[in-house]
Amino acid sequence: MEQFQIVKIKGSDKEVVNDVVTEEISLKVEVNKHEIATLLCSKGNFNELSIGYLYSSEIIKSIDDVKTNNIFSLTSNDFVASVETKEKIQFHKLGNKKVKAVGCGDAYSFVKENYKNSNFENTIKVKTTEIADMMRAFQSESETFQKTGGVHSAAIVENNKILVFYEDIGRHNAIDKTIGSLLINKTSFGNKIVLTSGRVSSEILHKVIMCNIPILISRSAPTNKAVKICRNLNITLIGFVRGDKMNIYSGEQRII
Repeated sequence: MEQFQIVKIKGSDKEVVNDVVTEEISLKVEVNKHEIATLLCSKGNFNELSIGYLYSSEIIKSIDDVKTNNIFSLTSNDFVASVETKEKIQFHKLGNKKVKAVGCGDAYSFVKENYKNSNFENTIKVKTTEIADMMRAFQSESETFQKTGGVHSAAIVENNKILVFYEDIGRHNAIDKTIGSLLINKTSFGNKIVLTSGRVSSEILHKVIMCNIPILISRSAPTNKAVKICRNLNITLIGFVRGDKMNIYSGEQRII
């Protein structure tokens, strides 16, 4: 975070005050010296972000594919995550369609045309009161947002408790950080729930699908494509969680 002197207006009153603003830096992600993407992100947690991005983009299949991940700085605002894999990657054979991700800098999401092999079971059940409690705990974790209003948050929940929580200027990055954290710590994605503060679009949903997580909950709205995919795949999608109010767009059978 960085502090700036600003002019604050309230009605006819004008006041010079100090305001805290969130940082924005760039992270270039390389795999075997092959540049994959440049992510515009918050400073820190570069290992989690780069590993999560590569996994959700299906460039790596597990943390065991990674030999090393060296993080280094070019300047105070430009960093590199240089990943070396144990096996050679045939980049030209990646079968997914690249889609320019909204608000991610010079980065692409790798989105499948279909998810025929995905299987989302109904083993997890959650109460609406538990969802409300989870979201309250989720919001209370957002220290940077409370100070700046300039970041998104994401968390992965197990047994109604937040397992990992990250903030970032990009909603995609925040989710990739949670994914990367579980991969690095070799924690299973089974019986988990994803919480996000941001809009649920198809590329956000793709990241959750890659982890085979059946419940995605947001404070914000979904897109029509995200709703349709969730209904086709039996994924529970909940949006606009505010207090005890929420909209269930798909997968109501998991909500009790």
